[in-house]
Amino acid sequence: GIHLRFDGAASWWTQGVSKESQNRLNRAASVAAGRWGHVMFPENAHDASLDAASGLLTGPGKGWATRVFYSDNGSTAMEVAVKMAMRAWYVRQGLVAPGDARTVPSKKEKDLPQVRVLALDGSYHGDTLGTMDMQAPSVFTGPMQTPWYKPRGLFLVPPTLQLRKGRWVVEQPAGGLCLEKCPDCVCGETRGTFGSATGNTVKELGHEEAVTGWHTRAEAFDLKKRQDTELARGYKFAIDRVLDAADAASKKDPKRNPPLAALVTECVLHGAGGMDLIDPLFQQTLMRVCKQRGLPVVLDEVFAGMWRLGREGAWELLQETPDISCYAKLLTGGLVPLAATVTTEEIFDAFRGNTKQQGLLHGHSYTAYPVGCAVAAEAMRLYKDPVSNPNIREVVTESSAVDASRVNQATSASQASSTNPTSCTAPATLELQDLWCEDTARAMSLLPNVKGVTVIGCVLAVEIDD
Repeated sequence: GIHLRFDGAASWWTQGVSKESQNRLNRAASVAAGRWGHVMFPENAHDASLDAASGLLTGPGKGWATRVFYSDNGSTAMEVAVKMAMRAWYVRQGLVAPGDARTVPSKKEKDLPQVRVLALDGSYHGDTLGTMDMQAPSVFTGPMQTPWYKPRGLFLVPPTLQLRKGRWVVEQPAGGLCLEKCPDCVCGETRGTFGSATGNTVKELGHEEAVTGWHTRAEAFDLKKRQDTELARGYKFAIDRVLDAADAASKKDPKRNPPLAALVTECVLHGAGGMDLIDPLFQQTLMRVCKQRGLPVVLDEVFAGMWRLGREGAWELLQETPDISCYAKLLTGGLVPLAATVTTEEIFDAFRGNTKQQGLLHGHSYTAYPVGCAVAAEAMRLYKDPVSNPNIREVVTESSAVDASRVNQATSASQASSTNPTSCTAPATLELQDLWCEDTARAMSLLPNVKGVTVIGCVLAVEIDD
């Protein structure tokens, strides 16, 4: 028989508009289908693609991104992102030089090193073979699902933030920062030694955050205040120690221990991995350390982006910009598939050249198809429309008064830098009000059978203590 169901996951987290606003997306799709059908995208463009790109660059990419690459789903968008990041790393290392291949020196393709990524245990980036290899071992990567799986990463176990017994608290990984001990490990980040230069473990340094915590989530996300703490310094020390050891192992035996070429991580919240909220202080610190070392930063915002967590770009909650970020799901409001990989001019320039092999050879027949682009552009406008979306509101922050000239200066500086320096050049002036009441979630966390609650933006996840 037919049973009515409550769609608590918004149809794989794609639905973003009310039934009253759905007609706006339907009309956008109809107009695009009637005007264009499909348009082959290489060396071509159409109004809908430019409209959607403008929405992405002035929305989640504001202040840092200048280029958009379209694909059809989040997993493919992440495949593209990692290709971009690895090429950028080759360029930053002086192994590849963009430009005229007849005059610029580059290593031969066969001499370029195999590389791996720095990633977080619990991150999920999709079902294609390349994205599977960027993920730590899990039910998704086992031989029943992915017989060819070969992990190509150094996987860190992140501390998590959760509302427990009325307080937001941080739980440190019990087994240390590294998921597994690497071959020739010299960093000491094995079970129980995740610590700092003072000899204290991060668990000891973060005792207050783990026991006392904060009354509100906003306090836990007050990163300006949290940056000057022993826990922040402990995070940086531990991350640096792991990366120093990884570099040393790579120099000793690059075939056994390929060099790290990018940080790849879901942003703020692990979705399919369990709705775990990453301690934002840890993730901000990780991004900054990687930038300082010249590692391109790739954020998977397929789940978290496009207002899911209350901001258009989830990176805004971390007050840190990526080099590359991916968007899908809410991008089209739940009507049609489309994804976008958004990046900087520096990453784009890494693919300049006069030979085919220098380009970014990725795409599919329906890349940037007009119907998808038109719907995405309309969805992005709809989300920001206070008439259609009464949950949107302006927020006044210390940095929201940044004027256009400062944003332009910061953007130009970011493009000129080879490592996309630490900055939050264009803070949000809009936010989505939480769809779930934090006070009610707090009361829920006090129930005897509830271990913890995660509530942020559109997300409410309850962990049962069984």
